[in-house]
Amino acid sequence: MAAREIERLSASSEQQTYRAIDRLVDAGFIREITGRKRNRVWVAAELLAELDDLDRRIAREMVV
Repeated sequence: MAAREIERLSASSEQQTYRAIDRLVDAGFIREITGRKRNRVWVAAELLAELDDLDRRIAREMVV
């Protein structure tokens, strides 16, 4: 998700948004994936992987 999207969805300022992003990066919850100074995008890759795994396990149990 891009910072502008976060600002819009959370109705927070640019400064508040980047402060929150920095805290999430420092905590290891998200990581920046573009390698750029502008128009950066962050992802919660581990969370997405866990959700994908959960989806597979649920689907497998529903087949039984």
